[in-house]
Amino acid sequence: MKKIVLFVSFFVFFAHAASFDCTKASTTIEKRICSDANLSRLDEEMAALYKKVLTLSQKNTISKYDGASIYHYFKQKQKKWLKERNKSCSSYKGKEQKACLTSYYQAQIKKLNTFADGGLVYRNFGNVIYEDTHKPYIATWFKPYMSKEEYKEFFAEWLRWTDAYKVCKDRFDVIDDSCAQRVAKEKRQYYEKLLEKYKNNRYLIANGKCIKIQKQPFAFFDEESGMCRTFSIYKRSELQKLFDKPLEIEEISIEIPNNVKECNADSSDYYENNIETILYITDNILVLKSERSDYTGGAHGDFESDYTNLDRHTGKIITWKNLFGKKRPFYRYIVKSVRERIGFEHVEKLSDDELYDMAASTYRMQLTPKGIVIWFGLYEISGYGAGEPSFLIPLKKLKRVMSKEKFAYYFAKPIKLQNHCNTKEKNG
Repeated sequence: MKKIVLFVSFFVFFAHAASFDCTKASTTIEKRICSDANLSRLDEEMAALYKKVLTLSQKNTISKYDGASIYHYFKQKQKKWLKERNKSCSSYKGKEQKACLTSYYQAQIKKLNTFADGGLVYRNFGNVIYEDTHKPYIATWFKPYMSKEEYKEFFAEWLRWTDAYKVCKDRFDVIDDSCAQRVAKEKRQYYEKLLEKYKNNRYLIANGKCIKIQKQPFAFFDEESGMCRTFSIYKRSELQKLFDKPLEIEEISIEIPNNVKECNADSSDYYENNIETILYITDNILVLKSERSDYTGGAHGDFESDYTNLDRHTGKIITWKNLFGKKRPFYRYIVKSVRERIGFEHVEKLSDDELYDMAASTYRMQLTPKGIVIWFGLYEISGYGAGEPSFLIPLKKLKRVMSKEKFAYYFAKPIKLQNHCNTKEKNG
């Protein structure tokens, strides 16, 4: 058996069924890999990908992550992965241990494959994290309004623009920060056009009528804060078109000073963006997302999101109590899901009851066609690179604790919002 030994910091990376001498296997994990052909194959596949990514990342002298080279970043991530794999899978035996190891390898192979083509290692590394953590947001923003073909084409184009360094390499055969900055500016302009097309005006056909739900976009330079403030939000009267009774939520009102300056790309390096989006709508409910992002200096900006689930028949906010009464469902599942994402000491000190109450609250939940998503803010239970952490309570779990009537009411088939209606249908 061929042996390939890769020394990574203070640990040995197992690379050929392993990449270590199986006659010297000492731990249960090493012995399991050596004795199982499928695990050996996965180990070899991951080792080849890891070696390829390290080779590619050595050529990248531009991108940094926390001040370190991308080469050292991958080495540290692999070291962490090995430690987590050994810790998690050592507690199992037999078939369960094999299943644990298989799951770990498959996930890591998928992740390494993302970088193995070489394109991503030229990217400003913040964008790599951006792609990983924001792909769900992109899908949520645009996918409901596009055909499969449109979305596939759009997402390919979005990835191309996201990778500013790769665009520079492909277009100008150069990789430098000045080029990347120019391309990033073009990307913002491209993205703003998409936002205007897909996130501003929406149409909904209901009872044979086409209802137009229009946002109110405006921007101004705020001299007091020294930043550009942009808004793309719904007037209360626009949202009210979608409800049978008056909405019981406060209208968002923005006071614009008199004689404000126009906000443009040259006004300020600092900004605040506010966007509202209808994420999910059925005959019974509407989910509204409010996003706020800002940059006031420093290494990066900040962003936060709020989700409001509304009953279209009553105009009221849907609460955790509306869904589950006084019960405390999914206790172990929720606590485990939060614990797995904890990265900060102040959260680690909380008891299981405190963690459950923290997660299972009305303002954190988002009703979706796949179940309930629980969201946390930046830095709340993990670091910035993780984006806004979340986890899903899937429909199959919800069915077990909700009555048939409630489940059917809150998780009915979504209504598709459209970019336009036929001219004859525009009655709304």
